[in-house]
Amino acid sequence: MNLRTALARFRLIGLIEGISCIVLFFVAMPLKYLADIPMAVTVVGGIHGGLFVLYLIAGVNVWVVQKWGIGRVALAVLAAIPPFGTFIFDGSLKREQEGGTIQRYSSWAIVSAPLHFPWIFCFIMVLWAYKKASGPIAGEVWLAPLFLFVCTGLLGGLFGVLGLVSIQHSEGRLQGRWLAWTGVGLTVLFPVCGIFLGDLIRFVQGR
Repeated sequence: MNLRTALARFRLIGLIEGISCIVLFFVAMPLKYLADIPMAVTVVGGIHGGLFVLYLIAGVNVWVVQKWGIGRVALAVLAAIPPFGTFIFDGSLKREQEGGTIQRYSSWAIVSAPLHFPWIFCFIMVLWAYKKASGPIAGEVWLAPLFLFVCTGLLGGLFGVLGLVSIQHSEGRLQGRWLAWTGVGLTVLFPVCGIFLGDLIRFVQGR
């Protein structure tokens, strides 16, 4: 990869940031909340945070040089939030670097998946509270992720459906099916988590 251009540097930083995101979500966070090793998140989270800032700085540089629109800038930022996001977005960046046509994404699809982050984070925190608790915990604590799911999760599923519809009727002009399906799939995830809630609690408590 030729690093003389702003776009090439942005791609490289994005891939490194993506690796740190995967390590944070799938290695460091399980070590903290399931194995009680908080230092893992402290170290990896600090590295990931620094790379995320560097990614944003490089993104501003590309924004100016490549004359990106607001939609593409928003997609670039959102790609850095979930695991594997920058790897998927890199395909579009590669086509742009090679002189190909920049793909346009459905706005509904772009926002559908991130709307699920609040209830997923809250759900994980409640499971962590169960792991730390020495005695029974009031069932009302589950109202917090339920409330967030109703406020944002259902909206994410709706936006995912709207994204799929807009892509279907764009006759190839819009992309983002994987984003839309992620938004719809995460909406289905909440009731699935509810069905296996007892098993999840017993798992995190080690019983």
